[in-house]
Amino acid sequence: MFFNNKKMIALLALIIFFVSLDRLLKIIVYDAYVIEPISLVGNLFRFSFAANYNIAMSIPFSGVWVILLNSFIVIVLMYYFLHSIRKNQILKVFSLGMVIAGAVSNIIDRIKFGFVVDYLDLKYFTIFNLADVMIVCGISTLIYMNFKVSKKVS
Repeated sequence: MFFNNKKMIALLALIIFFVSLDRLLKIIVYDAYVIEPISLVGNLFRFSFAANYNIAMSIPFSGVWVILLNSFIVIVLMYYFLHSIRKNQILKVFSLGMVIAGAVSNIIDRIKFGFVVDYLDLKYFTIFNLADVMIVCGISTLIYMNFKVSKKVS
């Protein structure tokens, strides 16, 4: 019953891969402290170090309260994650897993460094990391699933 679905195992392995890649890239950019940005796609997309002391969308809220709030949210999401595993809701498990893994990776940074390590610099937009991408993709999928379900009920 628990993790008996091959798709579920594959999706969870994908989450582990993404969070491992995020942690590795954070180590590379922080330890090497990339002084000069490395161009990935011309001047449009670069690999460079940035310390992010704020929360999402650069809202100026930081410190121990951010860690506590994020940790509380992760605990609540873990409850829904485990509940979704029991109900064999594969897409929901994957989406929640992406959000949880991304959030935990950023929480590790806040505890270890006092800020989140960002390294993907998209010109004219922002600088972010793979954990942020995981969180946005997971939340977007959850919103889409909720919208799709509510549309069927109507």
